[in-house]
Amino acid sequence: MVPLNYGACKAAADLAERGRHAAGHRPTATATLAAAVAARAYALNHQSEQARTAVAAADALMERLPAGERSDTWLTYGEQRHHVHLSHAYTTLGDTRRTRESQQRALELSAPTSIMTPGAACGAAASKRAATGSCWCRAPNPTACRPTPSAGTAWSSTPR
Repeated sequence: MVPLNYGACKAAADLAERGRHAAGHRPTATATLAAAVAARAYALNHQSEQARTAVAAADALMERLPAGERSDTWLTYGEQRHHVHLSHAYTTLGDTRRTRESQQRALELSAPTSIMTPGAACGAAASKRAATGSCWCRAPNPTACRPTPSAGTAWSSTPR
């Protein structure tokens, strides 16, 4: 995650692939997270085919993930986190419809009173505003294009 968060897309993609290999193909929180992070890294590295393959793998693993590994803790992988990762990959891939669907689901699952991740709903809402803006500009319909808000603008307009 660190190379991904700091823009080292190639290093992130390489590490994510190694992580996927180490995590295996069983439906575990680790394998599901590794596939979702790989999708983001590949998308940011302009490897669309690999990104879409990783998205499909992440979704397939998430569908089979045991209930005990779906909670929202540091050691598990919940659906809200899954949609945050996938919405970023979809945004980067220019898939407007799937971006919006994932963002909406992530927001539906974000509790403003979460004690595990204080401010998770605010962060998800700010991410949604920022990602939606960039995604709208990629939409094939030029009338749907909107300027991308800065992260600061998105964050400051998020209700707290």
